[in-house]
Amino acid sequence: MKIIIAALPAAGHLNPMLGIGCFLAELGHEICVYTGTTMRSRVTGLGLKFHPLPEAVDFDLSDINACFEGRAELSEHDQVALDFENMFLGAIAEQDAGLQKLLLQWPAEVVLAEGLFYGVLPLILRNHEPRPTVIQCGVCPPPLPRTDFGSYGPGAPFTDSPEERAHYRDVVAPMVRDLLAPLQATYARVLSDLNLEEPNSDFLRANLRNADIFLQSGVPAFEYP
Repeated sequence: MKIIIAALPAAGHLNPMLGIGCFLAELGHEICVYTGTTMRSRVTGLGLKFHPLPEAVDFDLSDINACFEGRAELSEHDQVALDFENMFLGAIAEQDAGLQKLLLQWPAEVVLAEGLFYGVLPLILRNHEPRPTVIQCGVCPPPLPRTDFGSYGPGAPFTDSPEERAHYRDVVAPMVRDLLAPLQATYARVLSDLNLEEPNSDFLRANLRNADIFLQSGVPAFEYP
């Protein structure tokens, strides 16, 4: 079977996928890794085929501040927002265009993408048949709703306290929604530019909800109840 592995060119995003790729290659599958050119030698050194991301989104993330002017001077929250604007949501169209070209050259049956590689969403949402099965692998904590109404990301402790749950629901959650609103608008604009609609409309959970299969890595004991 031909399998494309898609990942951002950052160690924490790519390395878990390379482990999966090597395992699948040992089982006899043909693997092509779609990522940045800074990772070419790492990929080919494992005996896997390499295909670069389009130049416009082929970031050298060994020095992320050098990629985006002014990033180093921003607050931590604004840095994350800038990264989503540029590397995740803002890269969707280019990542998708490169993936379409790769599939024409190398028609894979499966695209296996890390959970924050948004460039596979257009392939899913167009739903043209036939298309490869799209499997996404969560290499970060899964952005699932919490039963205590705590927000994804900040790492706030899980609570059974009715008062603390009410605080999460009525104070923290609206604050987080306001902070994420500009990114949600970017997500909507990117999909609109591609003439696509996403039924769930939540950019944080878009990959998890739309993939044909979503696989989550991690240790269950580390997760919230």
